[in-house]
Amino acid sequence: MDYTEATQLLGALTPAQRKTLEEAHDRYYCFARVSSFDAEGDRQAEADRITYAHLLLPDHGGLPCLSQGCAAEFMAAVTGFPVAWCRAWDEYSFCELHGVDYAEQAAMNGGVL
Repeated sequence: MDYTEATQLLGALTPAQRKTLEEAHDRYYCFARVSSFDAEGDRQAEADRITYAHLLLPDHGGLPCLSQGCAAEFMAAVTGFPVAWCRAWDEYSFCELHGVDYAEQAAMNGGVL
């Protein structure tokens, strides 16, 4: 899915659904130890690391590694939303942050994100 497809899919959702996706995406980042919000969020992340341990992939150094597939699967599990919606939000968020989509970023990095 590219940015255009993601924004089209997300455009069909309600503002409340998009807000839920945003919150689930933030929760994934806490889960993967990329960010931390507050004590409550940290407690939730610790519980998530037990429940969804299979989605916490380590890199070569053993640190948590972000994964588009794992992010979407995690978000779908915590929201009950279709994985396609979650992939769309992850793609949209990535593009908004980096100015390119996952495929473009990988191409710039020799096939590695």
